Amino acid sequence: MDALQKRSLGLRVAVIAAILIWLASTRFGQPSPSEEAAGPVGTQPRIEVLAPYKGKVVLANLFATWCGPCLAEIPDLIKLQAAHPNDLAIVGLQVMDLNGEPLPDFKKRLGINYPLIDANDNLEVEKAFGAPDFLPVSVILDRTGKIVATLTGRTRLEEFERRLALYF
Repeated sequence: MDALQKRSLGLRVAVIAAILIWLASTRFGQPSPSEEAAGPVGTQPRIEVLAPYKGKVVLANLFATWCGPCLAEIPDLIKLQAAHPNDLAIVGLQVMDLNGEPLPDFKKRLGINYPLIDANDNLEVEKAFGAPDFLPVSVILDRTGKIVATLTGRTRLEEFERRLALYF
């Protein structure tokens, strides 16, 4: 093996290692843990952007336009909102995404049927739910606005339905 081949092999190994580290940090492909708090369960955060939804069960979904697991979860959120238009308010809160696709374009392109809010610099959201280590994070608030569950990582429709059924 000559010097150029050794150098090329070293570069390939470094790239593969970087990809594996990134995948591990995003929890790619893992099911969501049952309860990991982004905000303490049982607290009643005061978040102005969620005030219009008081009286409904709210699913606040923290996401980024660049996040693969977030994108994979969106079709299930669309189905969920369509199935429960009167009882459930899904609100997408864009975080950690300062240079992402503009929200109106993103919403239109994916056919999203729930509101999306730019929460990148929203200190109320960060105070209530914490700064997530990875995305997506879905926080369920009951009709009184109390946090009743926090789901981290990619959550499937069946799990959302199971969790939300307790509050309808």
